[in-house]
Amino acid sequence: MKKLKLNTGPRYMLLLLFLLILSSATRSQGKDKITLVNDHIRLTDVFSIIKKQSGYTVFYNNEILNDKETVRANFKGADLDQVMNQVLSGKELSWVKQNQFIIIKKKEPAKQDKNIAILPSGIISQQLTISGTIVDETNQTLPGVSVKVKNTATGAMSNSDGKYTITAAPNAVLVFLLSDISVRRLRLAARKQLM
Repeated sequence: MKKLKLNTGPRYMLLLLFLLILSSATRSQGKDKITLVNDHIRLTDVFSIIKKQSGYTVFYNNEILNDKETVRANFKGADLDQVMNQVLSGKELSWVKQNQFIIIKKKEPAKQDKNIAILPSGIISQQLTISGTIVDETNQTLPGVSVKVKNTATGAMSNSDGKYTITAAPNAVLVFLLSDISVRRLRLAARKQLM
């Protein structure tokens, strides 16, 4: 019986390392490719297929997106970006990838040059620009927290670093909402810095 002799010299180790890297790169190339052909499919089903084919979990709020709405999907090996842009086209929504998540949110309103608002009665009101970082009890930043001005349509969402910027009247109340579970309200009282 012959013994099998393994050569573990440096050239063979480099070859093995190269093959492992090549194998890993080839597997990840198709990760963000989506194949889906359906003339009448609910958005919730589209997001489930995206999860299965790409590993990305899609997060959204039902108040801004009706996931029961149906769309036409004709994607064969399409980029994930193309699929998301297509299924959200015509909606005032944007989306971002964060780690293994896709977060759908309202499009940011166009930035105004002035911090002055004209009220319906013709009275001019000074606006404050409030910026901050949202953290939890352990000082970890919280991305995806919704920040709204109470009783208005004005809102923002914290970015991947937990930072947000919003414009509001000096005595407005900001409402912080994390996943429809935890709500916190803070009265501005003309402050630019909270807590």
